[in-house]
Amino acid sequence: MAAGVVCLACGVEGANLSREDRLRNQIEPALAQDAIELRVNNTAFLALHRGAERMKRRGAVILLHDMEANPATPNVIQPLRLGLPRHGWETLSLQMPLADRGAWRRAYIALIPEALPRIDAAITWLKQRKAEHIVLLGYGTGARVAIAYAGARSGAPLLAVVAISLETDTAGLPPSIRRRLPLLDIFAGRDLRGVLATAPLRRRVAAERKHTGFRQIEIAGAGPTFRHFDDMLLRRITAWLSQQLPP
Repeated sequence: MAAGVVCLACGVEGANLSREDRLRNQIEPALAQDAIELRVNNTAFLALHRGAERMKRRGAVILLHDMEANPATPNVIQPLRLGLPRHGWETLSLQMPLADRGAWRRAYIALIPEALPRIDAAITWLKQRKAEHIVLLGYGTGARVAIAYAGARSGAPLLAVVAISLETDTAGLPPSIRRRLPLLDIFAGRDLRGVLATAPLRRRVAAERKHTGFRQIEIAGAGPTFRHFDDMLLRRITAWLSQQLPP
């Protein structure tokens, strides 16, 4: 395990830590060069770090995977974890809290408060590396975590939020739209029913609130895993992130 330990004064309850440990033991040996350990109080969790491959680092992207997954999951997260560094963005992919095997999505939504301190630890670790222009990127349930974090941590040093396949189950306004934080809302043309049903709501609310930092993109033809559309997803994200950087 590479050096890099951050402790924060927040407890972790509810997540199935034994599942996380087993998963970590399965995937860490093959990814040892990228693996680091972050901590929330005395609870360690896995993160995978990749440095930017360009001479000038543009920023850092924290990646949050979907439910029942891991920091190197092949759907969306792994292609972005490896692809963004080629465009000057270092990546830090976090293990999100796991529920019991087979748990429904609502069980993962209930774990969102436990995910927020892990993002705090990730930001602290990146700041220790002198990282600037930190972006939060979530996929599926991870997108809901990103939105929740942007709302709960209004003072967090975030450049922007990227939400992929976001599903909101209420008519409420996403907090990141309320605080005018730049938000890229990406969904697949053949995404999950809940994602497709709520995308117009977010677009309408952003327009009503005159939130110029909101942009919504549909990847036509893609399914919810974005299989065969990874390069297009990467291009759309990097182009938008470049626009958010200060001149």
